[in-house]
Amino acid sequence: LYPEDASSASEVLRHADSPMSAVKRSGRGQVRRYQSEYDAQTERFQLLARELAQAFYDGQGFSLAYQPIYDLASGTPVKVEALLRWRHPLLGQISPGKFIPVAERTGQIAQIGLWVLSEACRAAQAWPQVRLSVNVSAVQLGRADFAAQVLAVLERSGLPPGRLELELINGADSFRRL
Repeated sequence: LYPEDASSASEVLRHADSPMSAVKRSGRGQVRRYQSEYDAQTERFQLLARELAQAFYDGQGFSLAYQPIYDLASGTPVKVEALLRWRHPLLGQISPGKFIPVAERTGQIAQIGLWVLSEACRAAQAWPQVRLSVNVSAVQLGRADFAAQVLAVLERSGLPPGRLELELINGADSFRRL
């Protein structure tokens, strides 16, 4: 609102971007008024989007950690879950809960998810009796070429399809096994 939230037309327009982004994040069909904390959220989102694109382009900072799941009776690992990690040179370790939503909203999740799937399938060859679990974004799953990409990764890596388990990430950050 003018003059409560801004002192010029360009500032009103700039401040309108913040509540618009907040509405997009929380679901369309809402009305939000400008609040200064929206600027910080928008700036953080834009920073992460830029840094994420650059990190992936440079091939820096991304790694996979593998969480084993053991059979309690035998004590042997039966499954590993591939977990994406991002260590930024200046921002430090960034939680997937922070950067995955950014990757989804900016369209970067398809490339990142394909990299995760490829790397995890390649690594899983070292554990012949262990199933591999990879988290998949609903955005990835919705792509027309997703199934073909999964099949191509399995073929390139040589991982038998029966050893791959995909877990769908839903909006509540919980998982549903596919």
